[in-house]
Amino acid sequence: MPSSGLILAAIVMGVVVWLAALTPMRGQTLMAVVLGGMAAGLCAQLAASSFRVMLSPLAPLLGVAIVALVGPISAGVLHGAGFLPALFDGTLWPLARPLSLEWGAGALLGIPLGLAWGGSVLDLRAAGDD
Repeated sequence: MPSSGLILAAIVMGVVVWLAALTPMRGQTLMAVVLGGMAAGLCAQLAASSFRVMLSPLAPLLGVAIVALVGPISAGVLHGAGFLPALFDGTLWPLARPLSLEWGAGALLGIPLGLAWGGSVLDLRAAGDD
């Protein structure tokens, strides 16, 4: 199931960014996406190892791209005509708070860290089995 890494990465990314992007401040939203990328990479690596398949870094990256696309679109549908007032009031839907550059930078910083972290966890577990 190679698509399980993509789906799991998208779900985990959305949940972590939802919880971490409390305000629209640039540093906070960037760190929320970096943390989400780390969690997405880690969970995708662990899911791929449970299915005994090799994970391409493209799978979690596509999961992040899905969330980065769905977040602002759903915020536009959710807020409707009140999108701009919600943007300036700070009540904007959390998945719409990061800008596109922050989604890209957070994914490129967080996913490799999460994949490496997941790989090291797997190495330790394999070393303990011997």
